[in-house]
Parts: sequence; structure tokens; C-alpha cells
Amino acid sequence: MTNALPSPENIQRVVFDNGMTVLARENHSAPVIVLEGSLAAGSIQEPASKAGLCSYVTAMLTRGSVHYTFDQFNDAIESIGASLSFSAGAHNTSFGITCLAEDFPKLVQVLADV
Repeated sequence: MTNALPSPENIQRVVFDNGMTVLARENHSAPVIVLEGSLAAGSIQEPASKAGLCSYVTAMLTRGSVHYTFDQFNDAIESIGASLSFSAGAHNTSFGITCLAEDFPKLVQVLADV
């Protein structure tokens, strides 16, 4: 396997029914999964009466969920050495995930509850 730079030839593109587009590129140089994404939803779309809503929502995404308290949620991520982030911008909302490939199913389980 060569570690070629990303190019149209080695990037897979999948468009879901809801319009979300996913770009993926395999790189087997390390047993790590890095997933980054961006949704076309940002603070510019907030009504003036709800300024800051997008930032608030992204901050709350890592504060726990229906089945995980704040501590349980963060322990589940930290116990496998993973990282998870969300951020809000003017035009988009971004997310990032990094974990060992063997821990990806566990991380997906936690994320599915968000």
C-alpha cells in the first residue's frame, strides 16, 4: 500500500438520501480512524432572537446524553484514548473523531446516543 496524497482517484464519495456527502480515504499506515465532517448549518442561520444557539448546541453535545451522564460520556471516550469535538462557525458546524480502529464500534455506540 502506498501512502499517496489524497486525490480524486483515491477518495470515495458517498451521497446519502438526505443530501449529506461523505468523502473517505483509506490509509493503512496506522490503525487509526480519523473522521471529520461539516454540516451546512451555522450561526448565520440563527434568528436574531436566538443568537448563540448554534454554539450552545455544539457545546452541549459532549455534556452527556439520555443514557450517559457527563462523567460516563467523557469516561467512555477517554478510557479508549479517543477524542471527539464539535464546533460551530458562521456557515457550518464541524465535528471530529479520532480513535484506534479497534475502538471505533464503541465510539459509534456512544455517539449514537448523542
